[in-house]
Amino acid sequence: MIFQGPHLPNNLFNDFKARGGYVEGAYLIPNTPFELQLRYDTDARNVDQPSEATFDTWTAGLQYHFNKKTRATLNDAMRDFRSDAVGPNSHLEDVDGRVALEYRTQALVPG
Repeated sequence: MIFQGPHLPNNLFNDFKARGGYVEGAYLIPNTPFELQLRYDTDARNVDQPSEATFDTWTAGLQYHFNKKTRATLNDAMRDFRSDAVGPNSHLEDVDGRVALEYRTQALVPG
């Protein structure tokens, strides 16, 4: 079931097909706190329909591990969007990349 959005109120949810997947890998650089990451993902919605749209993303990342439970991540995502549909999908034609910096820590709370 694919959510279409408010622009198609009669088809808000439908049984159109979708397909997608991803592959990712990482390499922890020996004797350093750095980890390199690479990911590719693809998603096609409304397959075999006039409104079919495809999203492809390559993401390159670098992680710095402060310790086993704290890390900072820098990701650069290069995105590509394709669709023959007009209307609500046309605003995505200029969607390009995304750069994100994230700090994550994990804490164990005794219970």
